[in-house]
Amino acid sequence: RYILPRHRSLVKARHPGGPGICNSVDKTTKIEYSVFVSRRLQRGIHMDTACDLVETICAYTTSEYQMDAAKVIVTALELAEEAHEGFARPDGTPYYFHVLNVASLLADWRAPAEIVAAGLLHDSQKKYRSRNPSLEHIRARMGKHIAELVLAVSELGKYEPYKFIDNPELRMDETFLASYVDTRLPWIVPALQKHPEAAIIRLASRLEKLQSWKDKSAAERENYITATLNMFVPVANRLGMWEVKRLLEDHAFRLLYPSDYQMTCERFSDADREEH
Repeated sequence: RYILPRHRSLVKARHPGGPGICNSVDKTTKIEYSVFVSRRLQRGIHMDTACDLVETICAYTTSEYQMDAAKVIVTALELAEEAHEGFARPDGTPYYFHVLNVASLLADWRAPAEIVAAGLLHDSQKKYRSRNPSLEHIRARMGKHIAELVLAVSELGKYEPYKFIDNPELRMDETFLASYVDTRLPWIVPALQKHPEAAIIRLASRLEKLQSWKDKSAAERENYITATLNMFVPVANRLGMWEVKRLLEDHAFRLLYPSDYQMTCERFSDADREEH
């Protein structure tokens, strides 16, 4: 639904079943996954959520790859918990919940296990959000491809606006921001061509943060939403991820104009809003 046909080659390359081929996970197999996950995860990870994540991925992975997918996800879950242990989100909840929610979004989008695993580790290189495990450690545990994806997601962060705009007045200047973003978007294109999977992970992370947004200052909220509309929405559009584009715009509308958003929801059904 979210990764359109022109991007499905990258999905099928990792798991031949690819999206669209749902394999039934029988009761015996579910028990095997549950036992496998419980044996590996001993440090307090929410077991139901971990098992649900593994089961969701295995449901659209061909049967011969299901246990391999489960092993990849469980190893990533272990690394993610280790990396983010002791770190919290601004609202006080463990930061690990963010990466777990991102992985769940990617699984809902029917991304292959390697992309979901990279989603679990996408913030592991942020020193203020994690213990900053080395890429060599991630490569040794997860393999070269996932380590490269984690690095690519981190590198995409340098293209986001506002990180290098120190003047708060310029951050609120729409004319300056428009020209600033226009000069940065062309540099994103090579990154999208090299690692479109990294952009998908980045979009999932931004969407999750908007969905779980807590009260912050008006200026911070406006900067964050402006970055979403000027950078992430065009990227989703370029990748052909129309539903993600709509969700990003909807959440931006909800956070910037809550009363208008509520009135719109009351006036139009979800189906009407999706159609228009």
